[in-house]
Amino acid sequence: MTVKLIGALFIAISSFALSSHFCSCLSREKDELGGFISLLNHIRLEISCFSKPLSQIFSEFSCPALDKSGFTETLRERGFSEGLKKNACRLNLSKEVKDILLSFSQSLGHGYREDEIKRCDNTISCLEERYKACLDTLPEKRKLIKSLSITFGISVIVILI
Repeated sequence: MTVKLIGALFIAISSFALSSHFCSCLSREKDELGGFISLLNHIRLEISCFSKPLSQIFSEFSCPALDKSGFTETLRERGFSEGLKKNACRLNLSKEVKDILLSFSQSLGHGYREDEIKRCDNTISCLEERYKACLDTLPEKRKLIKSLSITFGISVIVILI
């Protein structure tokens, strides 16, 4: 009986830990998406107002959410496109968002200033739509994850006991 109770306690703790992990992944996705919006706004501002080179623009940017994934460091060393490719597995963004950012990064620095600003504006508007959708669905996804993990934990405990 003691072994069953210890097993039940272990399963309950595991289900709560798993729930917390998945909820933090959702929050990281939101934070990283916001970080990329900040980066694009920074690029747009620096190109439109100061006509700075990309290497200098990248060296001045910092965002805690993107720092954690290692993107900012790679951005400074190798550029936007290489930063995305190297850190794609660490970023918690959807494939669609990664594709949008990759297509933007591949055309970055290959046009006139006005064209760069337009591309920045278009990409920012796309990312802001996804950010808003992410904010709208985040509470529902968190509730779903928590309720599923708690239900799974309780059902396993009931079966075990």
